[in-house]
Amino acid sequence: DALTGSNGELWIADHRFGLTRRNTTATFQHFLPDSPGSDQVTALKAGPDAIFAATVTSSEAGMPEAGISILQAGIWQNFTAADDPGLKSVKPFTSLVINMDRPDEYWASSAGSGMFFFQKNRVSAIYNELNSGLGGVNGSCVVNGLVSDTQGNLWYTNPTGKARLGMRSADGSFLPLSYPGMDFSASQTGEII
Repeated sequence: DALTGSNGELWIADHRFGLTRRNTTATFQHFLPDSPGSDQVTALKAGPDAIFAATVTSSEAGMPEAGISILQAGIWQNFTAADDPGLKSVKPFTSLVINMDRPDEYWASSAGSGMFFFQKNRVSAIYNELNSGLGGVNGSCVVNGLVSDTQGNLWYTNPTGKARLGMRSADGSFLPLSYPGMDFSASQTGEII
C-alpha cells in the first residue's frame, strides 16, 4: 500500500523493504524492523548458535511462498525468492533440520515442492519425485517431517509417496520404508517425533 503525506512525502508499505519513505527530493529511506521476514512461521529449529524459522511470504502472483529467517547474534537475516531464485514458487516449508557440525548446512521439507538442502543460506539441492525416492501426486511432492540421526541419515515422512516413511542415508541414497497399514492409507503422515 502507499499514501502521500501532507508535506508531499510518499510512504510505501512493502513486504521486502518494510516501510519506505520517499521525500520531496526523491531520496528513499527504508524502515525495516529487526524481525523474521513474515509473521507466518511454519517451523522453528535451534542450531548451535542461531534460531532458524521457516516463514511464508507471498509471491508476485500473491501465492504462498517459502522463506527462511535466521536469528544470529541478535540480528535477523531473511531469505526469500527475491534473494535466492531456488526459493521461487516453493511451497511453504513444514520442517527444518540443522547440521550441528556445520550450521551453514540445513534441510527443509515442503508442503508440495519436495525436500531442500541449503548451504550458506542458498538452495544447493532440491529433491522431489523426479530425482529421488520421494513420491508425488499430480506434481505435488509433500514432505511433512524431517529428523536426522547420529549417523547423518535424514528421516522423512512423505504422504504423497507410495511409502509414507523413508530415509536419505548419509551417502545420499534414498530408502523408502514400507509398513503394512501405513502405505496407501487415507491417513496423512506428519512430523517425526
